[in-house]
Amino acid sequence: QIGLHGLANIGGVPGSAVSHGCVRLAGVTMRWLVIRIGPGVPVTISD
Repeated sequence: QIGLHGLANIGGVPGSAVSHGCVRLAGVTMRWLVIRIGPGVPVTISD
């Protein structure tokens, strides 16, 4: 499992290694996800 969390209080810039493998999201993106799917819901990330 990989966590999704916002950038607040983490430091660094997106793309820098400051978390332990989590996906860091801008605050507006994190709020968008939480409103639509809620915490704890599995998410598939693909490219």
